Amino acid sequence: MTGYARAQGADERRRWVWEARSVNGRNLEVRCRVPQGFDRLENPARTAAGTRLKRGNVALSLTMTSEAKSKPLRINRDLLAELATLVDEVRKGTGASAPTADGLLRVRGVIEEEKADIVVISALPPSNILRARYEQGQATAYDLAVLYVGLNDKEQALDWLQKAYMERSGGLLQIKGDLIFDPIRSDERFKSLLRSLGLPPS
Repeated sequence: MTGYARAQGADERRRWVWEARSVNGRNLEVRCRVPQGFDRLENPARTAAGTRLKRGNVALSLTMTSEAKSKPLRINRDLLAELATLVDEVRKGTGASAPTADGLLRVRGVIEEEKADIVVISALPPSNILRARYEQGQATAYDLAVLYVGLNDKEQALDWLQKAYMERSGGLLQIKGDLIFDPIRSDERFKSLLRSLGLPPS
């Protein structure tokens, strides 16, 4: 059996597409390919796949494309004025007819693209990206808890689990059986949260 999934998103600067492909396998093997500069997304992506899949050969890929708009055009007025002077000299010397406006605009360099400010897009840490999505209502506190466990930041993971409890975040009732939380399962704060949810620690 094979599987395929695709998710996409965009902001004012870029568009991204995550794709996942899987084929049968006795064990779970997850490979991840991301653009240069986004390497920090690899481990959280593998961790997320590992919490939901038990076996198979899984290939994850991230594609990024720029959403930059085409640059506006402008007239190089200095060059155009220089051409007009030369045209006037040629007309007086030879009696040639004056060129049309569209003829002058066809001269290379008269019309050019405006120089845009260079924007350097840094590869933000995945926690910053997900926090931004959380603030926009596009991610939950539970999602951030999963991410921080994957990043081996236990304190942040527990803080976000507590926040997820306060917000009644989606997915919270899965924490008892979710293997991703094994690194913090023995922590007293985690056990207390389970009891608050009516899920006695095993």
